[in-house]
Amino acid sequence: MIIFTAFLYMTPAVHAQDSTTTTVDCIPPAPSPGEPVDCTATVTNVSSTQNFPTGTVTFQIPGSGVGMPTCTLTPTSGSMGRISSCFINFSIVAPGTYEVTASYGGDQSHMPSTSAPFILVVGMRIFQASTTTILGANLAIVAVNQGDTLVAAVTDTSPTPTTPTGTVDFFSIVSGCGPHETICAPPGTLGGSFNPNPCTLAPTTNPAQSQCSTSYTPGRMTEGFQTLTASYSGDLTHQTSQGSNQIEVTQRTTSTSVSCPVATLTDHHSTPCTAVVTDTSPGTPITPSGTVAWRSSGKGAFSPNPCTLSGAGQTATCAVTYTASPGKPLPQTITGTYSGDFDHYRSSGTTPITTP
Repeated sequence: MIIFTAFLYMTPAVHAQDSTTTTVDCIPPAPSPGEPVDCTATVTNVSSTQNFPTGTVTFQIPGSGVGMPTCTLTPTSGSMGRISSCFINFSIVAPGTYEVTASYGGDQSHMPSTSAPFILVVGMRIFQASTTTILGANLAIVAVNQGDTLVAAVTDTSPTPTTPTGTVDFFSIVSGCGPHETICAPPGTLGGSFNPNPCTLAPTTNPAQSQCSTSYTPGRMTEGFQTLTASYSGDLTHQTSQGSNQIEVTQRTTSTSVSCPVATLTDHHSTPCTAVVTDTSPGTPITPSGTVAWRSSGKGAFSPNPCTLSGAGQTATCAVTYTASPGKPLPQTITGTYSGDFDHYRSSGTTPITTP
């Protein structure tokens, strides 16, 4: 007798890796030949999860003779589980200009990323002027999926100012619940998207200042106070700086309309009634979800109650059957109340009907 044995092989679950960004900063930016330099790589988890990047970062400094040094990432405290960093120390003997690039190799939960090059000037001392970065928002209160224009202004605050050049990076995070939301996202939730990010500074009429702008759109389920941060990258003659602003992100407004096809209904007879819920906030609409609860100012029954919305784009609908109860004919008001959802406020609508 031949016995066959079957084995069941289960494919392990594959989890999507979180996206990352890598930046590099070196101190001093313009060392003397042979002077020690510290270059720090910062790796940020830019997904919605709170998970420190781990692993190693490899540095490349072509033409420097220092090879390809590496360092091991350690978590950064106070970064809400998103940022890790590490540094290397080296020196370059030959004068010249060098590009320092940091490449994060990724880990099981994080995707690789590579920094923009940091320009290291060896053999000449360059004074870097101090700067301030101010971030302005066009709107202080916006709804999810509604765009807001942000302007970052970088100013040289030295006694002999020159025009800052370079780029400004943006970051947003939910910091708390505001007074206008019925539901708020947990603190630490990433806020939304910037376009462009980074933006490139352009001169203004003030020779000590440069500006650039970006459009910010809060993402779904990010209601609450959001802290928006603008980080100036610095340039060869200007130090880095950072500025922030706070806006309130609210749920989107809705309107609810209710209709029944008859104006008069005799006892024990029924009519369908329909509720239409519409997203009415500016920006890209979100289809309302949830339920509509029904009631009448007189006697009668609704089925089902509540009804569940379905739809697409700006509107969603659901329908019930209203059955009149026996009695003296009276004008009634039929009311449908939308429950709201994470991204939408409640609303209600009415329609008149006469029943026995």
